[in-house]
Amino acid sequence: ISLEDYTGREILGTVFPVYAEEVKGNLYINYFVTAAHVVRDATPKKIEFYSRPENNWEISRTVTLTLTKVKTVYIDASADFAVVKARSSVYIPFIEISKNPPKFMEEVVSVGCPFGEPLMITEGKVIRQSLFKGLWLITAPAVPGNSGGPVISLRTGKVVGITSRVYVINNGLSSSYIGHMHEIVPSNIFRDTVVNTISEDLSVSNNWRR
Repeated sequence: ISLEDYTGREILGTVFPVYAEEVKGNLYINYFVTAAHVVRDATPKKIEFYSRPENNWEISRTVTLTLTKVKTVYIDASADFAVVKARSSVYIPFIEISKNPPKFMEEVVSVGCPFGEPLMITEGKVIRQSLFKGLWLITAPAVPGNSGGPVISLRTGKVVGITSRVYVINNGLSSSYIGHMHEIVPSNIFRDTVVNTISEDLSVSNNWRR
């Protein structure tokens, strides 16, 4: 996702699709989840896809689809998740969010666009709860640009978390970035809110059907 803050500076992050509904022929409303810090101080500008709709959404190294007129629907800054929506002329398949928290040593993949580069997938395991705001810690690498991307269980194929922040150790004198780990918002924290937000927005958002 590409956004602009109030100064016009471009901000990068990752979103993932969680719901799609056809409003009329060849027009869909799509809902996405991302990290709250990606959209909190910025105006959504566009969502770019690095996957090919015509080829079963195979990952591409170039942008294959761009959605504009993106709107932020919900932000929870304390838990660091948000919901955005956008129209499209194609159906965008979505990923199911797990009701349950990640499991200890569960194998996962982290999906994101590091530094705004094409989509990249890294592997890791859930190793423990974080010491910071109820987040969880996983061993999959992540860098700026991955924020908001889904963490998917290889066991269930469901989203078990959102990439929130890189892992930093503070030894009292300085802070050290640990490149092979990052912290995630567990799915059980945000799933029900996301479902309710989408339901409420669909019920009142008549403008999307005009």
